[in-house]
Amino acid sequence: MNKQHLNQLLMMAAAGYPDVLAVLVEMLRKYAAALGLMTPGLPEQLAVPNGVAITDSGVPLYYVAVKRRNEQFRSPMAFGQAVQEALDLTVYENCLPRLVLVRVDQLPGGYVGLTLTVGG
Repeated sequence: MNKQHLNQLLMMAAAGYPDVLAVLVEMLRKYAAALGLMTPGLPEQLAVPNGVAITDSGVPLYYVAVKRRNEQFRSPMAFGQAVQEALDLTVYENCLPRLVLVRVDQLPGGYVGLTLTVGG
């Protein structure tokens, strides 16, 4: 893959970034309490600066950080499964492409980092 093609893919991913954040905000408005997360006021509150990346195979990744309300999930795997289920319900209800949770990171200051991609 040449650099021009990679830049084109990155621009396409960045163009979809606000939509990914909008879906995440909608999901949090409905399911934040069940997930032990804070509900954001605006999608921009979630965005990690330069929060879009492209893998070597051309898959866009979206990085966001969400403030935790409490630690109700002891297992990161159980937390990730609950987030994925909430995302699935949100995209299904709104007839949107599937968002897939790729990774969950514990961040300082009571935040959790989510890495998402579009598709299956």
